Amino acid sequence: MILKKKNCKIATILPYKESYSIESASAASLWVAEFFKNSNYKQNNFIYGNTESKKYLTKNYVNIYLKNLKIRFKSTTKEYSEKLVKEIIKKKFDIVEIHNRPLILSELMKNIDSKFVLYFHNDPLSMSGSRLISERETILKNVEKLIFVSKWVKERYFIGLDTKLSYKAQIIYPSVNKQKYIKKTKIITYVGKLNHAKGYDIYKDAITDILNKFPKWKAVSIGDENR
Repeated sequence: MILKKKNCKIATILPYKESYSIESASAASLWVAEFFKNSNYKQNNFIYGNTESKKYLTKNYVNIYLKNLKIRFKSTTKEYSEKLVKEIIKKKFDIVEIHNRPLILSELMKNIDSKFVLYFHNDPLSMSGSRLISERETILKNVEKLIFVSKWVKERYFIGLDTKLSYKAQIIYPSVNKQKYIKKTKIITYVGKLNHAKGYDIYKDAITDILNKFPKWKAVSIGDENR
């Protein structure tokens, strides 16, 4: 996909549970913030999400207030999608980027005439809207580009699909700013959600074996898991 317009307007949509804040940003929020800082289109790029914090990672963030967030029997996804549709139509975005939410893509495509880019940060086969082969085929037909944060995530998406369809797919790895050299210590650090979906159970067994073989090393796990 080549952007020819210098003033191309881009809407970046985060999952509504992904806090775009300095205090509690997760992987997707940090990914978006880092890439936004070096974007040629940052003047016309707005990031949408939901958070209770007022300390946003970047100034272009637009917070979507959700009434149904804590109401069990009402769809938060539907409310979020409806409010996003109004915003996108009002501001006439050329491109809509959606992170990690195939269901949001499905809702927006029904109502918006824009070009869509879908990003996968996690296993597509674990998400509503991309579990089935038919759902993933529909996504491929309707998006301009599919972005994956790793080779493994991309391979998971194309299970059961014709690999010829992968011409729309691209891997863009997460990035960080280059740091000054510091004296290193023999500590292995895990940072992330402490659950099966993130592979913490596999890490736990592997790190136990490593520490048994290399007693001079230490390991630290940093994260949480409310479930």
